[in-house]
Parts: sequence; structure tokens; C-alpha cells
Amino acid sequence: MSKTMVEDNDSSTMKILDIDDDTHSMTRTRDGVKYSVHFQWWKRPYKVAALCLGLLCVLLLAGIIGLCVHFTGQHYSPERDQLQTSYNNMTKEGDQLHINYSTLTKERDPLQTSYSTLTKERDQLQTSYSTLTKERDQLQTSYSTLTKDRDQLQRETIRLNKKLKGRPCHEGWIKFETSCYFFSTVNKTWEESRVDCLRREAHLVIINNREEQVFINGLNGANKQIWIGLTDTFAEGTWKWVDGTPLTTTYWGDGQPNSWKETEQDCGEFIHRSTDPGDWNDDGCSVEQYCVCEK
Repeated sequence: MSKTMVEDNDSSTMKILDIDDDTHSMTRTRDGVKYSVHFQWWKRPYKVAALCLGLLCVLLLAGIIGLCVHFTGQHYSPERDQLQTSYNNMTKEGDQLHINYSTLTKERDPLQTSYSTLTKERDQLQTSYSTLTKERDQLQTSYSTLTKDRDQLQRETIRLNKKLKGRPCHEGWIKFETSCYFFSTVNKTWEESRVDCLRREAHLVIINNREEQVFINGLNGANKQIWIGLTDTFAEGTWKWVDGTPLTTTYWGDGQPNSWKETEQDCGEFIHRSTDPGDWNDDGCSVEQYCVCEK
């Protein structure tokens, strides 16, 4: 309940009226003019007190929160510092790991290139290996075929040798194994002797083994030299038989061949020895002496 002043209708004085909390309107007509005044009561005292109390509670709550934050910050400050230190350390480790990663990436790139190169080389080698394997298999097949052919030829050779051994030689020729030999009685140069053997449908003797060497030595006269089918005319120092086959077994005398006194000694001769198997010597092709033909 509050009071207010109002003006009396008959005079200019104001009266104090008790009014409640509601708004009241008062209308007055003076000198033909109507005046209207609105009044509102003040709130009751207990509501003001409640408002003040609420404000105090808010302030108290803010203070409590501030104190909590303050004390909580003081209480967790060491842990926070420790976490901050850990964070800083992890940051440094992260930076170091990033550097290491960059370094490893740089090292990886040339390794990757090398790996790619080696992979290509491996593939090429694999291809070459496959090709060589195929060639090897083909060669193995060819080898097997040639081995069979060789065995067949060897059997055929044995058969022919047996047949040849039974073949008689012409008059004046001497039989040994599968060949016939003719000892000349006229001295001729190596080239003349070669031509003479060809005329007889033969060739200067080709000595293939020790048995044949011993046979020639036994028929030759003591300390006599005879031409055999050996020469290095086509390539100095490379001795071959007259049919072009290279030497496989040799019976050169001591220090032979030597091209004595740097003369052209490009033809081979057989020297008889009292003990088998005799030996060979190089001599000038223009020297005239006996020869042995073989067919």
C-alpha cells in the first residue's frame, strides 16, 4: 500500500490517497479541459529484498567460482607445468621425427631408383637366363643327337677298319693296321716327294700314334732321314699335316723344331734311332732325301 497526492475538485489543493499496486487513472475537468493522470504503486518491500538477495547470491556464486578457479589453478599448476614440459618435449621429438622422415625420404628416393634399376636388370637377366636355358636345351638335344651319330660312326669305322685290315696292299707296299706304306728309293725334295705320293694315289705319311711311329722307325735304315707329311709352310711355327689336321701327338727330337742357323726349315723329317720310337726334326724343304707314302 502506498500513498499519492490528488487535487481536490473544488480547490487547487492535492489530497493524499492510499492506492494499491495496480495502476489507477484519475480524470478531471477544469475550465472545460479534461486532465487524466495515471498512477502506479511501488512494489512491495519484500520483493525488493528478494531482488537484493538474488543479486547477492549471484555475486557469492561468482566469488566461489573465482576462488575455485584460483585454488584449482594453484593445485594443478605443477601438473600443468609437467604437461607443458612433456608437450614441449613431444613437440621437439615430433620436429626431429619430421627431420628424420625427410632425411629417410631423400635416402629412399635414390634407393628406390636403384631398386627399379636392379629390378630391370633382374628382369633382363631373367630373360637372358630363359633364352640361355632354351639354347642349352637345344644344344643338349643337338649334343645327344651328335653323340648318337658319333657312336654310329665309330661302329661304322670299326667295321670298315676290320674290312680294311683284311684288304691286301699293292705290290711294293707294306701293310700295317689299316694302311699301306711305300718307302721310296729315290732322293727328292719335300714338295717333289709330296707330288710323287699323290701320283701313287697316296700322301706323305701322317703319324697318328706311337705304334705307327715305332713301325716307321723299324723299317727305316740306321741314321737315315726320310720326309714325312709335316710342314709349317703356311704359318711359321704352326705345324700341320699335309691333310690340314693339326698335331695332337709329337715326337720332336731335343730342341726341335729350331730353324737351325735361322734358315728356312719348314718341312718335317723322320730320323731313325736305334731305340724306339725315333724322332722328328725340321729341315729345309729343298733337301733331297727319301720319303714314306701312306694310303
